[in-house]
Amino acid sequence: MIRDNLRNNVWYQPEERYSIDGKPENRQPAFWVPVDKLYFSLAEKLEDIFLESCVNSTACLPQIPNVFRVERGVSADVLVDNAAYRNFLHSKFNATPFDMESTGVAIICLQQRIPFIAIRTISDLAGGSSSVEVCIFSSLAARNAVNVVLRFVSLLLREVQTLYSAQSGL
Repeated sequence: MIRDNLRNNVWYQPEERYSIDGKPENRQPAFWVPVDKLYFSLAEKLEDIFLESCVNSTACLPQIPNVFRVERGVSADVLVDNAAYRNFLHSKFNATPFDMESTGVAIICLQQRIPFIAIRTISDLAGGSSSVEVCIFSSLAARNAVNVVLRFVSLLLREVQTLYSAQSGL
């Protein structure tokens, strides 16, 4: 069965961000949410972390997974399981990962003036992976994500302790 490409019916728009005082008249559009510079710098130190590549002795990824930082990611309120749309977003915005969860956290962090970074595990390729592969490797993606986040928190704690010691003269 041939399906129509309805991509021309999809649009992108900024989210509305309300100020920390909660006054609706102070809302501002937010299209890109900046990642905290310190967090992004610390994330570079995650690139050498070992990630598991096998669920068990018979189910392994075709290549060894790795950690890398991206300049720009896209988050939407729809599942992006369409290779044509994925390619469009990449060519239009030079974005590489696509998810459904990061925007909510990013907007709240921006509103509350809290540092933000998204740490994501890419567990499928929008429009390019079978649902069987996703089911098999989702637990592996989750384990790897937990290990990366734990390492990030450890690096952040060390950085905060160093800054505190420098400020207090210890």
